[in-house]
Amino acid sequence: MSNSRTEEKDPKWKDIADLPWTEKELKDRLIAYEKIANQVKNMAKTINTAQQDAWFQLIEYPVLGATEMNKKIIYGQLARHGLAKWAQSDAAYNEIEKLTLRYNSLAGGKWKNMMNAKPRNLSVFGKVPQIKAINPLPNPKQAISILNGTDYHKFEGEKPKAHGLGYQNGAISLKKNDLVTYKFKTSSTDSVYVQVALAPNHPVTGKLIRYEITIDNNLPQVIDFHTYDRNEEWKVNVLTNQAIRLSKVKLQNGISEHSITIKAIDEGIVLDQIKIYNEPIALKR
Repeated sequence: MSNSRTEEKDPKWKDIADLPWTEKELKDRLIAYEKIANQVKNMAKTINTAQQDAWFQLIEYPVLGATEMNKKIIYGQLARHGLAKWAQSDAAYNEIEKLTLRYNSLAGGKWKNMMNAKPRNLSVFGKVPQIKAINPLPNPKQAISILNGTDYHKFEGEKPKAHGLGYQNGAISLKKNDLVTYKFKTSSTDSVYVQVALAPNHPVTGKLIRYEITIDNNLPQVIDFHTYDRNEEWKVNVLTNQAIRLSKVKLQNGISEHSITIKAIDEGIVLDQIKIYNEPIALKR
């Protein structure tokens, strides 16, 4: 949550640092967590007195604790950039302390010392240091089209399965040799950059996990996105819950609507999103 890592030996990973998110993404996350927290608080009013301790232990503490942790870190990041007050981050830290004290006091101390507000004294659980950011928040290029896995125009093979997973709940799983085709429009007559985001799976068989991408009538490109356990790409994939590959492709001139076809070469392909850009982009890491 604080862009820190407990397993790394390099001290740079021990300190709280900016998450690679835009101001809008940071604030949207705050809104989403506040919505979840309010739902839990309203539901708590319907729980009878005899079950309140169990409710707090199993539901309210984890949800409200996660909400306050997000507020603490995100308000801290915004404050580093002069976009929020440090008091907002500190208030969230204090609320975590109160929630943890309540947890350990439930039922006359039945679960006393089961929860610690600062486990292992890791920096992520402390107050956010009040320092000023050196680098600005990211301002990424805007995609000309964003397609979720479920936005396909047609498919061949078994109908893709969707289980509500993915960044916008639109990821689909593809069987080996099955394919899906998407449509997008652009005024560009040269090339586009296609970012494909997939679930960060490991190969089911062999050492590769590949898909094939075809734009219009161009030659298909076969893309492999396997990683190795504990290498840097694997770590980023796990933290972001996406494996990302970028392809540059030429468009067929004279038409405004284009097609993208994704074919599963191996088992284990779970397609989350496709983003199309008119210009080169840096992968978000």
